[in-house]
Amino acid sequence: MAAQTPKGTKDYLPDEMARRTAVFDAFRRVFLNYDYGEIATPAFEYLKTLSKEGGTGEESETQFFKIQSRRRDEQAEDTLALRYDMTTPVCRVLAANPNLRKPVKWFYITNMWRYENPQKGRMREFWQAGMENIGSRGDAADAEVLAVTYDALARAGITGFVFKINSREVLDKLADSLCLKDKAEFYKALDKRGKLSPDEWEKWIREIMAPESAARFLELARGPAEGLLAEMTGAVGEGAQRLQRIMGLAADMGVPRSAMAFDISIVRGLDYYTGFVFETFMTGREDIGSIASGGRYDNLISVEGGEPTPATGMAIGIERVMGLVPDSLFEGRVRRPVYLLPLDASAEPAAVSAARALRARDVPCSVERGEKSLKKRLGDASERGIEYCVLIGEKEVREKTFTVKNMVSGTQTLLDMEGMVDAVGKPITAADRVKKFAEKG
Repeated sequence: MAAQTPKGTKDYLPDEMARRTAVFDAFRRVFLNYDYGEIATPAFEYLKTLSKEGGTGEESETQFFKIQSRRRDEQAEDTLALRYDMTTPVCRVLAANPNLRKPVKWFYITNMWRYENPQKGRMREFWQAGMENIGSRGDAADAEVLAVTYDALARAGITGFVFKINSREVLDKLADSLCLKDKAEFYKALDKRGKLSPDEWEKWIREIMAPESAARFLELARGPAEGLLAEMTGAVGEGAQRLQRIMGLAADMGVPRSAMAFDISIVRGLDYYTGFVFETFMTGREDIGSIASGGRYDNLISVEGGEPTPATGMAIGIERVMGLVPDSLFEGRVRRPVYLLPLDASAEPAAVSAARALRARDVPCSVERGEKSLKKRLGDASERGIEYCVLIGEKEVREKTFTVKNMVSGTQTLLDMEGMVDAVGKPITAADRVKKFAEKG
């Protein structure tokens, strides 16, 4: 039996990597346009760094991939684990470098690991593209998180998504106004709202609240989200007003109002969030889960040993967005090499020289030597989807020319070196391919 990848991991072959790289490049361009610099950190951290109180929380601790030490005298405090997210390592960097000029605006596109049961949209090794704005306390920084997320997804061709927005500050004050003793159970119930029937969810609420509080909250929760936020403004004050300001500022930055909605059930599982939080869902495709999420985490750097520092950020799940990206983003990215076909050994030096000229222009190419017949080599090229083959025989060597065969149209053209490089340096368009299939009937 052939060896397999470990559970929850995947190999990405060249064609798929070309598609993923196109998405990475789209996200990277947006991050750079907002003046974020790229950061990389080690794949593993000390377990104590990843699991400190106020960090990822007890539930997440069970999902760390721990690294077993080869030293028998290794102390528990020296245990290592693969990173679970990037926010905690970034905060560790900031805590260790307190003199960095604030705000610090960093982004990353990298892999991380979570020890859990793999399922649709969730793998044990997964990739995220994210950004962190550290040192900015104002609502504009949270609004920029939404704007960056919106622009990144839009640049990758993804449309039809909605930011569902809430605040841990609002939730805490709401829980206080309802005289709740067990806030954790209340947050858990909110988080499960979309996964339960209305009757099951309302029964849960009544079990954790006094009758008057339950009746009051359920009356608000049954109404429209905007009405709930407006009603809550009186109960929770500044927190609700801050959310409205954040959405207003995000709209000024280009996020459509229709792409933002208050949702009381957005809680976020990680314990380090302190204010604004959001998750992103595709309208009509909510089954795939949130494709991007984040929020404000003002306490995490102090947890890592640094000075109290305001911070906000987000991450986009690469595996979840890949199936949403239109093929148009990949046009020209999955580029087949040009095949250079010397017809005999005497033509090989000319093929090698042509290959050097093509590579100098960043045109991928491969010299396919004559171990097979020309017919067989052309057949192989056609099966691989090669766009151009360049034939080089005795005549071409003598006249310093090249016969360029367009594998889509079937036409052949005799060109000099410069003409050949120009011709094969232009990818065949989608329209050419459509025309070819139309001609075939």
